[in-house]
Amino acid sequence: MQKAIFFSAIAAIALLVSFSVEATTRHGAVYKSGQVVLSGGNAGFPRPAQENGCDEDEDLLFTFTESASPSGLGLDASTQESGAIQVTVTIDASCGSGSAVFEYAHELESGDGVIGEDISISPEGTGIEVALEPGNTGEATFNYQALEQAPFNEENRFVLFGDQISFFVGEAFGQASQRRDLAIVTVASGDVVDIGGLPDPGDSRTVRAAQALNEACELAPPGSTLAETCLQIDQFAETPAQRRQAAEAFDAHQITSLPSASSEGARIQGANVAERMQAIRDGAATGMSLDGLSFNAGGYSFDVGWLPTSLLGNVDSSGGGGNDEDSRLLSDRWGVFVNGTFSLGDRSRRGNEIAFDFDSWGLTAGTDYRFDNGAVAGLAAGYSSYSADFTQDTGSLDGDTWSLQAFGTFDLRENLYVDATLGYSETDFDIDRVVDLSGIGNLTRSVAQGSTDARQVSASLSLNYRIQLDNAWTITPYGEFNYADTRIDAYSESGSPFAYRIPSQSYDSQLFSAGARVYRPISMERGVLMPFVDLAWDYENGLDSHSLQPVLVESGLDGPAVGISDPDRNFGRIDTGFSWVFPTGNQLFLNYSGLLFDSHTTRHSVFFGFRWEL
Repeated sequence: MQKAIFFSAIAAIALLVSFSVEATTRHGAVYKSGQVVLSGGNAGFPRPAQENGCDEDEDLLFTFTESASPSGLGLDASTQESGAIQVTVTIDASCGSGSAVFEYAHELESGDGVIGEDISISPEGTGIEVALEPGNTGEATFNYQALEQAPFNEENRFVLFGDQISFFVGEAFGQASQRRDLAIVTVASGDVVDIGGLPDPGDSRTVRAAQALNEACELAPPGSTLAETCLQIDQFAETPAQRRQAAEAFDAHQITSLPSASSEGARIQGANVAERMQAIRDGAATGMSLDGLSFNAGGYSFDVGWLPTSLLGNVDSSGGGGNDEDSRLLSDRWGVFVNGTFSLGDRSRRGNEIAFDFDSWGLTAGTDYRFDNGAVAGLAAGYSSYSADFTQDTGSLDGDTWSLQAFGTFDLRENLYVDATLGYSETDFDIDRVVDLSGIGNLTRSVAQGSTDARQVSASLSLNYRIQLDNAWTITPYGEFNYADTRIDAYSESGSPFAYRIPSQSYDSQLFSAGARVYRPISMERGVLMPFVDLAWDYENGLDSHSLQPVLVESGLDGPAVGISDPDRNFGRIDTGFSWVFPTGNQLFLNYSGLLFDSHTTRHSVFFGFRWEL
């Protein structure tokens, strides 16, 4: 009965220990026949316990408890990580005096690893000798160090096991053999991109991209394009420059150009309409006006007002009544205009956003009507084209924008007037994102291609007040509010192993401006010269920083999060120039515009125009 209780207790303890991940424990009994019976491991005891112990079971020699801690050891080969496992043997009961030697060894369980090449084991095999007295204990410590990592998406598993037990009991000598797996040592492939091996570990964007690449490669489905790409990077990205190249190829930071690009077409159209309203306030309210058609290179603009308005038929461009009002296409109340802009510029890297050079152009055509009270309302349609080249030859972005705007200007009272616009635009984008893995194994340079649409609703309202001084100078203080709500659709890329699904974006912007325009007409022999200067301070709200989470098209695994930074909230603007009105009614004007105190954007613009009276 006591022996039954003893073995039942052993089995219960073994059952509890078997749930532990910290250590493996085996309980066993050794018999004269060389049989080893295990509990808590391979099997239960087949022989029933007898009440009188050894006297009733003449074949039983001794029982023991054997443990390995920890039961599992994982080593990172990329850092040549090391570790140790301790094996302890305790004699629980003995049917005679003597000693036993427990022998241990290692072998490869899975993978292609080789002891001595992929892993160092010291000692590789050994024996623990224990005197056969209840409570006696023997120990051995095995030390391991990873030498070389396994191929990507694989691991080498080595098993520590006990097998042969040699024993001396009284005058008897014997051996018992029963394999007992005690612990597993895993040598795993390290990170595909070693963070510490990057050229600049302090570059947070590249580090985040490398971490995301390592995580995606770890979860890559076997046999997938991603897994094959990761294997090539793992094996052949040996230099710091190649590791950075792989991380940057995985980073879709080129998509940070979309928010600013989605506003560019609407900005051009808004500027063209604003030129028309300024012309209205300058007296060009009727007839055909081409004075806003301009060439702009980074803001350098040249008027093409000399385009022949005769194409429109018999148009009274002077705004006079004419001899035959019925034969005129336009009356004194109606006006038609065409404005155009071509721009070249660049933006430096801001936070995690990419730097790029861009060019854009746009044409706006519209008509407006003057009411009896002097108010003017109009409608304009426009087309804009935008193209950006990302720095370091990492791709491009092209967009085509169509827009429709309603606008108006009216007097609240003498010298106090309001300008307002309401617009809608749609932009079709094509974005090519270069994924450059050339020079890493058999990988090449590919282009992840995607297309998406953006829509923007915008509105503006400005309040202006003219103050006429005694010396003929005029000061016009003004306050302006511009609002834009933008939506960019989600889209999927193709053509690259790192092709992503990009989530949708939505944001709004509120731009508050306060400034003053100062000008003075100066009568000259050959016309009137009107110099001016315009100073404004802008504050932009909205466009808050946010992040996007691209997902790989093939596997659905996450790529590195893409951060959109806050814009510069406060900045200034200066506009200065002059216009020259000739006695014939023709007009020449030259303006300069500069952006002030914006830490990430520099803009210098020149606007040149000529209005030709026909």
